[in-house]
This record gives sequence, C-alpha cells and structure tokens, in this order.
Amino acid sequence: MTKTIAQHFIDEGIAIGEAKAGSQGKIEVILIMLEARFGKVPASIQKKITELQDESRLEEMLKLSATATCQSLTEFQEAL
Repeated sequence: MTKTIAQHFIDEGIAIGEAKAGSQGKIEVILIMLEARFGKVPASIQKKITELQDESRLEEMLKLSATATCQSLTEFQEAL
C-alpha cells in the first residue's frame, strides 16, 4: 500500500520527534508544522503545546498538526 503525502509527513515528524529526545522533539515538530501551515503561532497556543506531557496526546497533536483534517489554528487550539 502506498503512503499518502500526509502520512509521509506524519511519519517523518514522529521520527524527528523521537530522535530529538521524545516529548521535547515532538513539541518542536508540532510548532514547526503549525507555523509552516498557518504562519506565526500565537504564544497562547505555544504555551499549551509545551505544557503537554502525555506521549499519546503529543503524538495525536503531532498528527493533527500535519494533516488536512485540521484547517486552522483555531481548530487546532480547540482540539488541544
């Protein structure tokens, strides 16, 4: 089965995150993905992301930040 472009970026983001010390790396990748997709990420959203501790929640947010199911920063913030 061929991967979609979104799945490729999700997998790449997860790999980068894991390579950069687990949680902190995933946080950095989430912020990079959001900025690349939507522009400057407000400090309030950055703060909420950096406060995430649960690995499964971080992975969920990483996937959301990289997929078309999330259409805006507001939508992402609501999912936080």
